[in-house]
Amino acid sequence: MVAKPRTFRDERPQELMEWKMPANQSILPASRMMDSYVECVIPLSTDEQLREKYATFYNTLRVGRLLEDLDVLGVYISFKHNTVHYPGQSRSPYVIVTAAVDQIDIDSRITTLSIEKDVILRGHVTWVGRSSIETTMEDADDIWQGCMIAKFVMVARDPANAKAAIIHPLVCKTPAEKLIFQLGQELKGKRLLESCQSLLKIPPNEEETELIHNLFLQTIDQSTMSFRNITKPKGTKWMNDSKLKNLFLCFPEQRNLYNKVFGGFLMRIAFELAWASQMSHTKSRPVVKSLADISFRKPVDIGSLLYLSSMIVYTKDYDTQIKVNAEVINPMTEERSLTNTFQITFTSAEKVVPIIPASYSEFMMFIDGKRFYNKCNK
Repeated sequence: MVAKPRTFRDERPQELMEWKMPANQSILPASRMMDSYVECVIPLSTDEQLREKYATFYNTLRVGRLLEDLDVLGVYISFKHNTVHYPGQSRSPYVIVTAAVDQIDIDSRITTLSIEKDVILRGHVTWVGRSSIETTMEDADDIWQGCMIAKFVMVARDPANAKAAIIHPLVCKTPAEKLIFQLGQELKGKRLLESCQSLLKIPPNEEETELIHNLFLQTIDQSTMSFRNITKPKGTKWMNDSKLKNLFLCFPEQRNLYNKVFGGFLMRIAFELAWASQMSHTKSRPVVKSLADISFRKPVDIGSLLYLSSMIVYTKDYDTQIKVNAEVINPMTEERSLTNTFQITFTSAEKVVPIIPASYSEFMMFIDGKRFYNKCNK
């Protein structure tokens, strides 16, 4: 149902392109949460070749691979929600893509998991709007249950014109289902509020402004007392010095059902670049705590030059907040277009070296990172 085309040039079947989008959601039959429930097994205990793909050089589970699996599972769950009423239909007429990852909470136990043990993932739809779907997924193993809980937001598109497609509504019949749906509705409201309060739209609040000024004062050379001369405080590191970069050429093997770059692949390479940033900064083994505010702003075409840059934007005691930007570069004009952003929180066994911003844009990234850190570590 969600597999990529057999060849890169395959087109979607003509009958799907001619599908007429429903005019009103009320005419579509409603699905329950149990209708979209899925449980799957990654057979690492028996498949040695597969195990190689999931192993780190510490011989533990590779989190980036799980991010790819979660993205596939989230799309499959969304398709199942919309096709459960049509058992004879092999392919869905909907175009369903990942719009955002609200949050993925990861327990530190994941760094100790045996690579020779099966991974069990499960999930279902937990909230539905007019054209958007929230899926919640987690690990389901008896021993390490709760190591990873993820909330993905998917959107449906009309295959004929790429406009928003009306999807099947979700009906909640039990108190537990109603509570889960209400939490999804609240998360949608929080996303809208965060968008309105973005630093790209409004200035920092009074507390954040005071923090910016205090950090700036720490960089003033007390011997000259000049705004022009700034120095790095002892025992700190300039934010810009934490930057790492990578460039990928996107090949057809990384495509999704719609011949665009698979979102799970983007998450994996962004996460692994952030992981390298954490290791470079702390000189120790990174331990991930959460991923949040992963946004898929634009699709990435096969053949694109994909430029990734990571930077440590906030530090607190043992934790670091790392932001990764993904941009498509036009090799002819050298223009860049932002396609994805990622916020990832890591922790360390020892206190980390504090990061100090040196420009106004870096101060904004610092405040933005602090906001996401506080959101994920309440």
